[in-house]
Order: sequence, then structure tokens, then C-alpha cells
Amino acid sequence: MASEAHGRCGERLLRRFSMMLEEHSGRLGELTGSAAAATGRPLLLSAGPRESSVLPRLAATENRLLTKVLLALTAVCSEAGLLEREARRELEPALLLYGEPGPADGVPEIQAARLLPTLLRLLALRGRCRQVVGNLLQQLAALHEPARRRLTTVGFHVQVAFEQLGHLLAALARLDQIMARHALIHEHCALYGQLVRRARSRPQLYGLDVPRVALLERLLRDLEARVLSATLLETALDQPPAVLADRELRDEFLLTVSNLLLALEQDDPDSEVPDLVGMAALVALHARLARSADAKTVKRLWAAGRRLPPVLLGGGLVWSLDTFLANHLPGFDQIVDRRTRDAAASAAVAALTSAVAGLPRAVCQQTVQVVAWSAQLMARRSDDPAQTTAASVADGLALLRRGLALALQVRDAARQLLELHAHTGRPLPAATAVLVCRQLELLKALLSAAEQAEPWVRQTAWCAARHAQFRAVRAVAAVRARVATDKKLLAERLDLVSGLETAARAIGGPATRQRHLLARLSLSLCTQPGVFRDGELGQLAELLRGVQLASRLWQRLCAAAHCDFVYWSRSLVPAYLRDAVARPDDWCRLQLMCAALVDAASLLRRGRHLAPDRLVRAYEHELGAALRAALLEPLCAQVETELRLDVHSHLQLADRNPFKVGLRDRRLLLRAAPLPLVAGRLSVRRYCERYLERTFYHLTAVAQHDWRTYAEMRRLARHRYGLETTEPHLPGQTLEQGLDVLEVMRNIHVFVAHYAYNLTNQFFVERCSNNKHLNTLGISHLANSIRTHGTGVINTTVNFTYQFLRNKLSVLSQFLFDEQISSRLASDAPLGAGPYEYQRAERFERAIRGLGVSGDGLSYLGRCRQLVTQIGGALGFVRLVRSGGLHCASGALQFVPDLARPGELGAAAERARLGPTGRAAAHTLDTCLADLTGNGVQNMDFFHLLEEALAPALRHQRNVHLRAFHLLVPPLCINHVQHVLEAKERLVKGTRAGALFTEDGFAMGVAFLLKLLALDGAFDALYWWRTVRARCQAQLAAAVRQADGADAQLQHAVGLTLTRLRRSQTEYDLLFYNMAAARVFFREAAAV
Repeated sequence: MASEAHGRCGERLLRRFSMMLEEHSGRLGELTGSAAAATGRPLLLSAGPRESSVLPRLAATENRLLTKVLLALTAVCSEAGLLEREARRELEPALLLYGEPGPADGVPEIQAARLLPTLLRLLALRGRCRQVVGNLLQQLAALHEPARRRLTTVGFHVQVAFEQLGHLLAALARLDQIMARHALIHEHCALYGQLVRRARSRPQLYGLDVPRVALLERLLRDLEARVLSATLLETALDQPPAVLADRELRDEFLLTVSNLLLALEQDDPDSEVPDLVGMAALVALHARLARSADAKTVKRLWAAGRRLPPVLLGGGLVWSLDTFLANHLPGFDQIVDRRTRDAAASAAVAALTSAVAGLPRAVCQQTVQVVAWSAQLMARRSDDPAQTTAASVADGLALLRRGLALALQVRDAARQLLELHAHTGRPLPAATAVLVCRQLELLKALLSAAEQAEPWVRQTAWCAARHAQFRAVRAVAAVRARVATDKKLLAERLDLVSGLETAARAIGGPATRQRHLLARLSLSLCTQPGVFRDGELGQLAELLRGVQLASRLWQRLCAAAHCDFVYWSRSLVPAYLRDAVARPDDWCRLQLMCAALVDAASLLRRGRHLAPDRLVRAYEHELGAALRAALLEPLCAQVETELRLDVHSHLQLADRNPFKVGLRDRRLLLRAAPLPLVAGRLSVRRYCERYLERTFYHLTAVAQHDWRTYAEMRRLARHRYGLETTEPHLPGQTLEQGLDVLEVMRNIHVFVAHYAYNLTNQFFVERCSNNKHLNTLGISHLANSIRTHGTGVINTTVNFTYQFLRNKLSVLSQFLFDEQISSRLASDAPLGAGPYEYQRAERFERAIRGLGVSGDGLSYLGRCRQLVTQIGGALGFVRLVRSGGLHCASGALQFVPDLARPGELGAAAERARLGPTGRAAAHTLDTCLADLTGNGVQNMDFFHLLEEALAPALRHQRNVHLRAFHLLVPPLCINHVQHVLEAKERLVKGTRAGALFTEDGFAMGVAFLLKLLALDGAFDALYWWRTVRARCQAQLAAAVRQADGADAQLQHAVGLTLTRLRRSQTEYDLLFYNMAAARVFFREAAAV
């Protein structure tokens, strides 16, 4: 019974565990799917070898002497590798990027100051590299000198140490070359040094500590002498005489260099030998050790340099073997003659010409190879892991190595062509740029195929690495067993066995660089004759390279497909995008090209002369601008044109037969996934939708009568391209639309000159027209425009009016500042105490008219009257817009029963326990009602706002000449009354030109200016209207007295005079009433 109970409990636990696993798998799948949809790639782990043991434990053996030798060599070689990687990955990009995105971007001194930590790292690197090179040479000398050697093994060759030395020297040579050719760094550092010297001369002005400034100045001198002078390699080559005097080291050095040159000539991509720069540096170091260059080795190096492609440094810099050997190799002129060197000087141009000539054929071949490789990879990704064998792993590794070699080939070809174009200064033709971009696409297509099969790739690489490790350990164990029983190696047995044991222990663990280096050094010390049989050592070296390759295959594949070098040739992007627009079938490749362009961000993040990520932001802005200008805007314009032509297909259009003009299907790009960018993704579909939304909205707002056309285009865009655009929600144009408020606002200077304002009825009427009717603008027209454009147009109108008033007030200020006007006003100023006499105003008006009139018969005073009238017309338009807004808001609220109780709908919905949608709708309606209620009752005092904005400047002491404006009002009133009388007479006579029946803008303008200049009291002190009234009554009384007792003929003349005087009195009364009404607007706290 107990066993059955235990069984049932176990089954229950198993079922619960299986259910938990299924639930966990489902959630993990959802998480992975959502992340893949957001980032475009699935979630993957970053796998790589990790070291868990320290170096002394790895190299520990019973042979203490061998342990010390291995520890010393491994530590020094590891240090050399670390320094080389620091120089290549951090210091080189920082120097190459200096000055980007342009020399004028930022202050030179600040850029140099930000680069100062990098220069200090170079200074520290200089000293550390000299110590590492000297230490490594001393260790090698102790190994090969018979008097100092303690190991029993003989005839070994430590080639791996020379390889690490070559890599380190190559990094120094590259840094020297970059520093020597980067003139901007020298220029900015010189400016920074001048700034420091000025600060030292006046430390109190800058608040600096004198000793620290002096220390900084000494540091700058050290940097200039040791780093900016491009002598990093020269310092490393300059070793103590004790190292240079070792003959055995020189012989071993020459033999190893010859072997490395032989390996370099084979051009094996998996080889660990230094490149051409490293080999040249090793030859230069050997010449220092031997005090003379080996002519045969130099010629072999020269021949290898002629056959190998140019060494590219980045940024259009190409390393020159001729220049390097001439600077660092004594007697180079006697080894290689001048004619041969001159012939090699044009190697870059020849290589560029050859690359451009063979580029189309190469791109075709590479395309076929990438497609074939991707197809093979996709076929292998579905292999069953349970059926993995050594043969399948070997085949899979061979496939991956072919892909890696293909990626390196394509990348080197594209980079070489781009860098050589930048180096030679030749322009890059558009056709060549497109082909190079095809190569970049191939690189990303290859990487994309590898990413889709990444689980299989990593598993195959892991299995291959483990299998190679197993074979290598077994081979080392076989050699150890043979050495342990070989009587011929009795004297060296202890050292050999210990070295082989160390090699086996290093190979059997994680495939890290340190273990690989330790294994190679251990095997190098065991390479004396008789230890390894024919082919065993080469096979073991191949297995070790296979372990390193398989363990880092994914990282190497990603690095091979990395296109950060495209940053230096980013000018090819517009040409590529224009070609993409012209070839709609190739638009699917944009994903790959954008992925290649984004790779440059990793390079830009290593820049040190600007603020963090500023280079990345500048590059992102430049890339986005290029995409918009060359791709997105033309694409959107083409889509809009196609929609417009289809909507207007009933018209007589050009031939659109696809069999004649071709068919371009843009749906591929519009339906494609978003394009990858530096800081996100760009959806072409969404960009086109927003473009169409803006276009449809703006065109509908400008021409409301065409709303049906754009609605049809919107439906056609959804049907043909699947583009979902938002409705603009603009009302159609009404029959009583009148002038549009936006048109008036944009041309307010024209409007106030051609329309007259009526203060009482609040409307504008056109002054003159060639038609039979005059246009008018009233409250209903403005309400319709505001209903079309929204209430936000009111504030915009006030802003435009403010700008207009500023310009007109400037003209008025110039008029009053005129010497003839100001002198006349100044002569009238002392007489200002008491009533202002009508005769003084008439004399002023006649005096100004005597100064001259314009072509249309207006005097300077008439021009000023027109200016004041236009100012008042602009203010009247502001008042009309406000009234139209109130009318629009009241019309929208006419069906609301009770405006005093807002917010009840939301509360009622809560009490009724409606659903979330119903409650949200109720609250939204409450918000809309509250907004409309506020707009309907809010007292928007725009006149007061304009006064606050303009008054402080006009009342300033520098504008004191404006304080005499109130003395100019009486003559202006006389001129205005005369103008209105003449206009009304033309209206009675039926004359169109100059006929008017209202001109209340003058009253608005005078009232506003008096308030703006704080001259209301000064004008009232003139008692002008009392004077005018008395003058009119006196003239009427005189005319009546003259009519008494006169004959019939005189009675007729006096009657005409009385009519004229009564009309004049009526106009003065109307002007008085209008000005009194207008002054109310600016006297009250709120506008009326």
C-alpha cells in the first residue's frame, strides 16, 4: 500500500511539474515573440569562453624552472596582446575621429582638452610598450643564449612570441602614421597650449592654481615631444645596448622573420602571423638588433608588399611601406633602388583602377556565392542535434569557414575601394557607389542568414571546438607517452614532459586567449628534433587554430560583416538612395543597407573630442536627413501624385499605359518592416501616412471646397497601398464663407489698405473694386473661418497684428522725428496751455501741405492720416476676430440646457455604473462643454495685451519725440474730415474711385495711440472738440445772418454754404462720437 501511495504521489508531482514546464514555455515564447517584434531579432544569449583559473595555476608544474619560463613569457605576451588591442580598439578610433563631424564643430581648445586623456593614454602606452618589448627581448635572449639558458631542451623556436611582438609594433606604427598625418590634432593642441600659457601669465583672471598650470604646461610639452611627434614605434625600437648585443637572439630573430614572411606570402585568413605593417616593424627591429638590415629579408618584404593589397588605416589613410622603411631602416636606399620605389608609389592608384574595372564582375560572383552559401546554411539549420557526428560537424565547420572567408573577401574589397577613393581624392561615380553598396548588402545578407541559423551555428562551432580540443589533447598525450619512454631524450625528459603536460592542460579548458597562448608557448619549448614526428607538429598547430576559430567563430563572423568603415564614405548614401527610388524592385534591400550604415555608431562612440554620443547624434541626424531627402520625400510625392492622377483620371492626362511607361510597385517598401536606425527604427509606411495626413489637412484647410477630392484620395490610399490616414475633421466650406481669416492674417497690410472699417456695426467694406459688388467681412464670416480652423487662430491673429503694429509705429516715429514736423510741433507746444484754436490746426495743415504732395495728391499729413487709419483698421480686425470667436462659441453652446452646472454627465455616468467606454465618453463631453463655456464667457482683452507689449518701448526716454503726438491730432482731424467729405461726395456722384461711406479706422487709431503714449490727458487739455463745436456754430450763425435780407441769388449761395457747414459739423460730431466710443475700449480693464 505504501509503495502504491508513493507511486501516485510521484505521478501527481510529475504532472504538476510538466504543467509548470508547459506554462513556463508558453510565457517564454510570448516574451521572445514580443521582444522579436520590438527589436526585429529574437532574444539570444551571448556565449563565449570564460576563464576561471589564474595563470600561475594553469602553468604550475613540478618543474619549477619551466613554470617560471612559461609564466614570464605568457605574462609578457599577454600584456603585449592587451596593449595591442587597446591601441587598435580605443586609441586608433579616437585619433581618426578627431575633427568629426567637421573642423568647425565645437571650439578647438575644448576639443583638444577632451582629447587630452587619450593623449595621456598614448604617453603611458609609449612607456609601457617600450618596457614590454624590452622585457620580451630579454626573455627571448635568455632562452637562446647558451650561457644563460637553464632549460634542457634545445632547437626550439618560440614563434608565437615574435608574432605577439609583431602585432604590438604594428599597432604602434599605425598610431604613428595616424598622428603624423592628422594635422588638425597638431593645430588644436597648439591652440590649447597657447591658451594654457595665457592662463599661466594671468592666473588670477581665470582663478587657477599656478603650480598646477605649470604642471599642465610641462605635461603638454611632454606630449608634444613624445606623442605628437609620432615616435611611439621609434621609442619601442630604441632598446638598451645589452639587448642589442645578443647574437643568438639576432639569428633566431632573422629565422623567425623569414618563417613569418613565408606564412604572410601564403595569405591565409586564419593565420595568426602579423600583417604587412607588423612584418615591416619586425624587420626594422631586427635591423636595430643587427645594426644593419638584411638585404634578402628586406627584398622579400618589399616583394610581399607589392603583391599584397594596400594596408588601410581608416579615414582615407593608407600605410606606406616605402615611407616606413625609409624612416626606420638604415641603408634602405641601397637595398631598393629609386626606380623601383617610384614605380611602387602609384600602387594605390593602380589598385584602385583595377578594383573599379573588375567591380561589376566581382559583385555578380559574390552575389552568387552569398546566395549559394545562405541556401546551404538554411538547409543545414534543420539538422537533428541527436544525429550529430564528427563528419557532420566537420562539414558544418567547413561551411561556416567558407562563409567567414566570403565575408572577409567582400568586406576587404568594399573597404579597399572606398578607402582608396578617399586616399587618392578621386570622386566616387554613382554607378560605382551603387555597386559598393551592393557589397555592403551582401555582407548584411550573409550575417542575416547566419542570425537566422544562429542556434545551429553556435552548436556546430561548439562541437567543432570540443572535437578539436579532444583531438589536440589526445595528440599531445600520445607525444608525451612517447617522450616518456624514449631513451634518446633522457636528458630533456623532465622539461619535455612538463611542457607537454602544461600544453594538454591549457588545451583542455575554455578556449581563451591566455590558454591558447600558454599552449603554443609550451609546445614551442618542446619542438626540439626527435619529439614530434613528421607532420605531427603542423597537424597540432592546425588543431589549435581550429579550436580558436571555432570558439570565436560567431564573433569573427559578426566582425567580418561589420561595416563601420562606411562612415568615412557616407557621401555614397544619397547616390544609393536615388538609385533605390529609381529601382522599386530593389527596395527590399534597404533593410540591409540601413543595417550596414548603423554599424558606424559603434565606431563613433569611441570618439573623445566631443561630448558623449554627440557624434552618434550628429550621424543619426545626417543619416535621417539623407533618408528623408533622397528616399522618403520623393517616395511620398510619388504616392501622392499617383493618387491624384487616379482621382482625376476623368481628365485628359498623359499616357499611363504600364506596358509603355512601366509599372513601379511601391507597395513592397510601404509594407516592409521598419528600417533600422541608430536610436530606433523608421517606418516608411508610417512616414508616408503622416505625410499624406499633413498634405490632406493643409490642402483641405486652404481650399475647403476640395474636401471631397482629398477624402477620395484617402480612401484610395487605403485600398491600394494599405495606408491608414487620420480624418482631418475639417468642416466643408459654407456658402457664406467670405474672406478666410488666414488669408487676411497673412496679408493684413494689404487688407487694412483696401478695406474700410465701420465701428458701430463691426464690419469691413472694400474701398474699391473692378466688379459690380464690394466684398465685406463681418462677424458671421469670421465665425465660419474660426469654426473651420479652430479657436487657436485667434491668438495667431493677435501675434500677426502685433508685428504689423510694430512696423507702422516705427514709420510714425520717423514721421514725428522729422525736423520739419517736429519743429512745427515744438513751435505749437508753448501755446498748448488752454483751448487749441482751430486756426492753429488749419495753419499747421496748410504748412504741411506746402511741403509738397505725392502723385495721388496726398500731403505728408494725409500720409500720416492713412497710417493712423491703417493702425485703427488692424485693431478693428482684432476686435472683429474676437467677436467672431464669441459668436462661434455661442453657436456651439446653443443646445446646452444649463451652462451653470458643468461636469454632471461624468458624475451621472459613474452613478449609473456604465462601462469604461461610456464613462470615458461622458467625461470627454464634460471637458468639451467646459472648454466651450470658458471660451464663450472668457474676457479676452487683446487691446490691453497689445498695449502692454508696445507701450514700454514707445514711452521710453529715447522716444520722447512721440510725446508731441496729441498736438498732431487736431490737424489730422481736419484732414480726415476733409477726406471723408470728399469720399461721400464721390459716392453721391457715382464715382467709384475714392468713394466711401465709412472710415472709422481713424478714430480707432487715434484712440489707441493716445492710450499707448499716455497722452489722453494732454489731448483732453486741448479742449479740441469744444473749439470745433464753437467754430462750427460760429460759422453757421454767420451764414444765417448773411442769409437774412439777402436776395434770391445770394440766398442760393448761402444755402449751399449752410449745407456744407452742416455736413462738416455732422462729420465732426461722428468723429467725436467714434473717438469717444473707441477710447472706451482702451480705458476699461476688459475689451467691450
